[in-house]
Amino acid sequence: MKALVVSALLALGAGACAALADPSGRPAQAEAASACGMERYQSLVGQPESAARAADLPPRARVICHACAVTMDYHEGRLNVWIGADGMVERLSCG
Repeated sequence: MKALVVSALLALGAGACAALADPSGRPAQAEAASACGMERYQSLVGQPESAARAADLPPRARVICHACAVTMDYHEGRLNVWIGADGMVERLSCG
């Protein structure tokens, strides 16, 4: 009985792993494109704040300085450009 349960669990696990690959055998993409399109702006990471401000960002985007207050309202399609203490773009996020 115990062997049957273990076999069933292994089969379920193998089925779950198979769902992570597309028909070509490549692993499925872990994340789909973000709602705010931040993938398009990844080249800004590591650039100075002035580059982020000069970029053609989406209308609702916001550039958030290191010591600035930020509202906690969430808008899935809004791009946030986070500036680090060194004045460089540290990361991007949606919300």
